[in-house]
Amino acid sequence: MHYFFLDTEWADAHATRLVSLALVSAEGERELYLELDPPPADPKPFARDVVYPLLEGGSSALPAAQLRQQLFNFLSASPCAAVLADHHHDLGLLRRFLGPEVLDRLHDRGLILTRCHKDERMQQLTEAWFASSPERAHTRHHALNDARALRYAWCVVTGRLPVQRHPPHLISPGSP
Repeated sequence: MHYFFLDTEWADAHATRLVSLALVSAEGERELYLELDPPPADPKPFARDVVYPLLEGGSSALPAAQLRQQLFNFLSASPCAAVLADHHHDLGLLRRFLGPEVLDRLHDRGLILTRCHKDERMQQLTEAWFASSPERAHTRHHALNDARALRYAWCVVTGRLPVQRHPPHLISPGSP
């Protein structure tokens, strides 16, 4: 089983308009970060003031059809993949964006979408990850940064990573 940690950012109060998404493997070796191009018009104030300024543009920004294809390619490269998210809106938005046909194809390859419970320990570890550097704190709500934080917390809680006072080196790509 290959574990991937999902975070999405959305433009509306009901989490139906995708702005960006990220997937990070449990091993930290595979990452995917994508943005919808163009981003949704007329976003809620939080998205406009916090999320949109963090968007990278460039090769990460794709039209919906290309973004969907990149996402499919990434997930289908790992049969028996489990995508974990800490918020039901992340999974719902992923399902809606992919659509039933693409989801069925991925489910046939063994894809599981599930929510991981973010208990007090997971929350503390997530907060510690963000507090470990000013750059991380400043880029909170960037989907890739948030997915990395979730990965770190889950890996510590499940014993895949040791607990450290200062975790910056534990979450970079290619780290165990």
